[in-house]
Amino acid sequence: MGDLKVSYIIPPGSDQRYAMILENDFIAINTALKQLDGAKLDHDNQSIMEALKIRDAIVKGEEETFPEDVVVALVEGNNPVRVFRKWRGMTAVTLSQAAGISQPYLSEIENGSKDGSLSVMKRIATILNVTLDDLAG
Repeated sequence: MGDLKVSYIIPPGSDQRYAMILENDFIAINTALKQLDGAKLDHDNQSIMEALKIRDAIVKGEEETFPEDVVVALVEGNNPVRVFRKWRGMTAVTLSQAAGISQPYLSEIENGSKDGSLSVMKRIATILNVTLDDLAG
């Protein structure tokens, strides 16, 4: 594996850092971590095992991952509805029509001047194939 090449994303106003590594390094780490499966677990190893479960869910298609540009846009504080709408290749008109709301109302949600009602946000989440938590920002 050699030296890890790590890039960090630090959300504005946060003291947390998110690390991004090369895919080959990720695969090597996962291979090494599989050897821990079934071992007596301390706190760190429990976290590793949780990470393995999440990785397995991603591999099985049970969890969706997002491209780097989507993650960066969200971390930078861009509106999640707008970020996911653009990622899904939808126009504001198309999304507003599919959600049964006016385009100006969607625009107000996307620019943060209005909160969407729970029922509207559920419809938007369904259309964008994301969870309500994903849209909570």
